[in-house]
Amino acid sequence: MSSPFKRLAVAVTLSPTGHALLQEARRLRDLFEAELKLIHVGRRVVDESRLKDVVQQSGLDVGRLEIIRQPGDPANAIVRRVREENIDLLIVGALEKENVFRYYLGSVARTLMRRSPCSVLFFTRPSNQPTGFKNIYTFVEFTTTGEETVRAAQQIASLEGAGEIHLLRDFYIPGLSLVSEDARSTEAGRHLRSATQREERQMMEMFVRGLNLKGVKLSMVSLYGKEGWETSNYVREHHADLYVVPAPERAPKLIDRLFPSSLEFVFERLPSNVLLVKGGA
Repeated sequence: MSSPFKRLAVAVTLSPTGHALLQEARRLRDLFEAELKLIHVGRRVVDESRLKDVVQQSGLDVGRLEIIRQPGDPANAIVRRVREENIDLLIVGALEKENVFRYYLGSVARTLMRRSPCSVLFFTRPSNQPTGFKNIYTFVEFTTTGEETVRAAQQIASLEGAGEIHLLRDFYIPGLSLVSEDARSTEAGRHLRSATQREERQMMEMFVRGLNLKGVKLSMVSLYGKEGWETSNYVREHHADLYVVPAPERAPKLIDRLFPSSLEFVFERLPSNVLLVKGGA
């Protein structure tokens, strides 16, 4: 059975979840039958022995640990090393907001999300005893990267023994939510929404049929609402183990900060573990 990733790297930290993240990375190394590189960026020599202890306690080879010492933003060093080593999947941890069961990306992880040359897997709650991904959701985008995203989800589901993948799309019609005093206009709006929802589902079915995926049941859901926000909420409410989304096919620009893409809503508050699939990775 083919594997979507063959060269993995994990960003090693001394955070409370650092050991669990290594356990997750170790499991994925074995699942994908892949290589695993351990990367840590820091400035304090005193951390080295602690890092090696964490790696050894995780059952991993200390010889695979690379400690990069440099001032400034560690994300730049990780991005450079990932590119030099031809890594195709980078594994990192998210942060938990105090007293609130919500997860978000720290500044380093957010930079990696935007600039990593390869796919990135963000763990919200890594476990010291990983159980794998059984409840997998995938955002469908009608692009080349979107095709690779669905294929990656299918390969992971097959390797994990998951019986089904949930394919999601959301759409929004500006002005449709405005309440009209005219009953006929309201009825027309409902009809337009239903018709568009059917069209979205039909396009999803055609798109997936062209991928000729085998071995995993596919369920498709078309959601009406704010793009990116609606699907993210749906994933959270259905307690997904993994949400697989396509990376943008171009580098982010200043205008994207003024008018965020649907992807920004996913990473604003991570609904589950998230795999960001980079096209061509």
